[in-house]
Amino acid sequence: MRVRAFPRWFAWSPMLSTVRSAGRRTGAAVALSLLLIQWLTGCAASGGDTWTKPGVTEQQRGRDTLDCLTQAKRVTSGPGGPVETVNQDRYRRCMTERGYTSGPAK
Repeated sequence: MRVRAFPRWFAWSPMLSTVRSAGRRTGAAVALSLLLIQWLTGCAASGGDTWTKPGVTEQQRGRDTLDCLTQAKRVTSGPGGPVETVNQDRYRRCMTERGYTSGPAK
């Protein structure tokens, strides 16, 4: 004899399936956001220009890059959901205001 923790109808409840799918969507959205941030950081770091500032550490440059990318990020709605883009002019202006100069990649 099997003992069920929940009634049989509960397993097929539309409310339960909504909660389950919402959890999957939230997890997928978090994972996608993390991937996008890594990709944007990579694009900014390998976009053909190198940002230099005398006396700055790699960690500080990384923090400044991420801060500027966050400030320059735009989220718009698209057919598949939200789409994040980076306003390159705003990103460059932010880095310049922080004292960085842009030069060709080494």
